[in-house]
Amino acid sequence: MKSNQELEFELWKNVEELCNNCKIMCSKCLDTKKLWKYEQNNNTHIILWCTKCCGGALDKTVHSSKEKDILMKMGEYDKEILIMGFDDNTAGYRLQLLKQLQTYINEKNKKEEEILINNMLIEFDDGSNEEKFDKSEIKEYSKNTKNTNINIEVGNIMKQIVQDVKGIHNFSIDNVQFNFEFKLFDVLLEQTVCKKVENEKKHPVYLFFIISVENYSKLYKWIDCCGVISSETKITIKQIFLYPKNNKALEKCDKMMSDITNKKIDDLLDFYKK
Repeated sequence: MKSNQELEFELWKNVEELCNNCKIMCSKCLDTKKLWKYEQNNNTHIILWCTKCCGGALDKTVHSSKEKDILMKMGEYDKEILIMGFDDNTAGYRLQLLKQLQTYINEKNKKEEEILINNMLIEFDDGSNEEKFDKSEIKEYSKNTKNTNINIEVGNIMKQIVQDVKGIHNFSIDNVQFNFEFKLFDVLLEQTVCKKVENEKKHPVYLFFIISVENYSKLYKWIDCCGVISSETKITIKQIFLYPKNNKALEKCDKMMSDITNKKIDDLLDFYKK
């Protein structure tokens, strides 16, 4: 059986975790910035700045009060809570408040997401038979390597692409899994991988990568040509990001994703050539 001290320690771990989830910086005052302290001499409760995040000085803008039940907002949120006592270091009440705040945030995020999705559906349903796209993003990565493990080298380039996307786009591919596997039986190899993600407005973004491998290292072992044929393997990744703006463009992108499973990329290459 766990001791009271161990249980309290676990509760505080939960408090810190929920603070991080709710973007609350101070687990002492829960970002109200204030604490109350009982003043025995005159039987009042004085208000202090938080001892953990604000230095703990007397808040001279708030008069002493017979009551300790002072409501303050939790950081940027509309929710008001009773401020904590100066010597209150228990986790229970804080945990209760943070769970309520987490529910409030989840419900708020859900409503905002529903609004974004509804707006997107209205915007995309324009009745047009013409495909409408925002400006496509075309980029090419290439590398020559003598590493015989091509899958590792391709994976390294894909990691570089993920890093390049960070901070530039209004969507993330940090947690997107790209599946590819090269079995080096041929000199020329090609695979196309694709993913559909959403930007911050819930608009779809289609990511296509045409991966080409020129495996001359294998051919070099077969033919003695005095070094005319390179022993290196050349890897090229053509990156195509498409931003559809209406339903016809969505249908086009969905069809290209479907075509890739059948190894058809003619329509996709048309975008690359533009």
